[in-house]
Amino acid sequence: MKRMPSARDRLDADLENLERMLPVWREKLRHEAQFWPQFDILAQEILARADPQDRQ
Repeated sequence: MKRMPSARDRLDADLENLERMLPVWREKLRHEAQFWPQFDILAQEILARADPQDRQ
């Protein structure tokens, strides 16, 4: 039986996926200012799902 990933494993995977997306996003932007609001929204969504102790 396959083990369910822990909340910390999911958090780590989500953050790694976000990190992998960074170069692609920044490469395609017309203006750097477009990047940060999008990044902040995605990062906040990931952190909202994290355990409180992992948010620090």
